[in-house]
Amino acid sequence: MGLMFAVAPLGHGDIQMHRYIQFRSTGKLECVECGIVFKANSSTALYCSGACKMRAYRARKSAPVSVDQVNSIQPKNKPGGGKMRRGVCLHCGKHFTQGKRARTFCKPGCRVSSNRMKQAATVHEMAYLLGKKMIDAYQYCEQDWKHCYGYLETRNMVYSGNRRAWVHIAHKELF
Repeated sequence: MGLMFAVAPLGHGDIQMHRYIQFRSTGKLECVECGIVFKANSSTALYCSGACKMRAYRARKSAPVSVDQVNSIQPKNKPGGGKMRRGVCLHCGKHFTQGKRARTFCKPGCRVSSNRMKQAATVHEMAYLLGKKMIDAYQYCEQDWKHCYGYLETRNMVYSGNRRAWVHIAHKELF
């Protein structure tokens, strides 16, 4: 009687091993996107072309994500730890995973751009209120931005990140 093997569903590691053996024996792999057999340069190659790679990427990105999938993301440094929080970038509106600390921007570039937009709106508003040229208002604000922000806030104005401008509010609520 010959050897008998139990047939079990292939796990991720089994699929990688199968692809490695296929590559070592033939030098070819099957594209995971279109199914075409292609000559691969590496056993870890997944796609036959850049077009298949891009098609797979777009399919992953456009796939709807359920609330359960978002809420099930757990931090890697805490096995079985708390769930990761999702955030929305105040500058570009993109959804992102916040990580250890609560963040308001998805990347440093958005934080810098948002800050520059606020400064530009501040210069524009200060030039209007003080009756100065834009360059003079910029030089004035550059000395102390927080002072200029405070000045506009005392005039019942609040910076709107959505409008990217200082907006006059009719009244302030007392807390």
